[in-house]
Amino acid sequence: MELLKGIAVIIDNEIETEESIKKIIQKVKENNIPLVLLDSIAEAERCLPNLQTVNFFILDWKMFSLPDGNLVGVRMGHTAIVDAQRKVLGLIKKIKDVCFAPIFILTTESEDDIKDQIIPVLRKDDLSFDEAERNYVFVKNKTEILKYNRFFKVINNWVNNSPS
Repeated sequence: MELLKGIAVIIDNEIETEESIKKIIQKVKENNIPLVLLDSIAEAERCLPNLQTVNFFILDWKMFSLPDGNLVGVRMGHTAIVDAQRKVLGLIKKIKDVCFAPIFILTTESEDDIKDQIIPVLRKDDLSFDEAERNYVFVKNKTEILKYNRFFKVINNWVNNSPS
């Protein structure tokens, strides 16, 4: 599969502010891949009917932010976090209804949190499977995927090993 040809969509509520997503955007641009940047799930949902021919999606797992930026000592409540995750899961399902493009969830969560928290939530909603060939959702830490200039190498390896 030629993943590096076609349009990419990045959905992240911190497109303008988070350094790791800025670097990911730069990597995509350096490869001359046309890019659509969306900063909310609502915006992504409105655009979905026009994204049928997208080649891949990059989606942030944590599509919420604290009011007035990051206030020291302020944390999101469990209900707000679960609600935000449900919205991300709903968007993934809507994407799959519109097109068959791989979805790369890139997050600031640690590799352990990805394995222990994110993957089980995806599996519960039938969005991740034990059999690699059935998966169309890939989850990785943003900083980790940027290390050693491996962004497209990691993505291409996953695509080549996941025929779905």
